[in-house]
Amino acid sequence: MNSSQKIYGWYSNTQLRNMRETFSLPYIYYKDIYGNIVQVTEVKHNRHSKPKFHDVYSLGELTEFHASDRLPLYFDNSPYYTSETFPAEQ
Repeated sequence: MNSSQKIYGWYSNTQLRNMRETFSLPYIYYKDIYGNIVQVTEVKHNRHSKPKFHDVYSLGELTEFHASDRLPLYFDNSPYYTSETFPAEQ
């Protein structure tokens, strides 16, 4: 990857369920621009290219790959979603 090319992370519970059935290392982690480790289900070079899962939300710009594993790390992605990401049922 060209080091000047920006990357953006996305996360979807639906996509993660699919990945756990398909991949040996479905838990994928990157560092964001603030140094936080975040779990991603997809990485793209275009921040406007949203994955096609109904529950996907953006994790913003990422800086580097951290790890992938067959078991999850325990941490909190909640700073990345808001009521706009998951609107309340009316």
